[in-house]
Amino acid sequence: LAEKSPYKQGLDFAIDAALAQFYVRESTTAITISPEEIEKYYNDHKEPFRRIKVSGLKVAFGSTEAPADANSSSIMASRVPKKALTEEEAKAKAVKLVGQIRGGADFAKLVQLESDDENTKAKGGDLGVWGMTDNVPEALRSAVLSLKEGEVSDPIRQAGGFYIVHADAATYAPLTEVQDAIFAQLQQQKGADWL
Repeated sequence: LAEKSPYKQGLDFAIDAALAQFYVRESTTAITISPEEIEKYYNDHKEPFRRIKVSGLKVAFGSTEAPADANSSSIMASRVPKKALTEEEAKAKAVKLVGQIRGGADFAKLVQLESDDENTKAKGGDLGVWGMTDNVPEALRSAVLSLKEGEVSDPIRQAGGFYIVHADAATYAPLTEVQDAIFAQLQQQKGADWL
């Protein structure tokens, strides 16, 4: 069968195709990238490596949750529940807070006084360091990445509240952290050019 038509032509074609794939693989993996090329790429394309240290303030809207068992804690029983804001009231409050911050008010102090996010309130609103590929809601990520150091966003609506984010500091991932990713990208680009 290996010598009979059309099988012979099919086998010849399959062998040629496999050899071509092997040749492409060998040629593209042999592509070299110099440290200078990696550094130049890093310096010319820094935006994807930008990181922002972020703080946030949340103005919640909607219903407030009552304690599961009001009798279980005398502390909770003596506490006056906070009045829930409507979405419109929360937005108006957030807009007012942005105005105060842009007017020079201390962001961390306002977080302590006004934020409804109990998890970050004690840390001055610290939300960590965000980059382009971090798993955060797109509206928040794009707002944060558009800020310059020291700037504050307009209120950003999310489920249950409006967020105000502040760019505490802007830095870039060091080259040593991202050089392997740059190497792979440059190798892929050179391989595509070679093909």
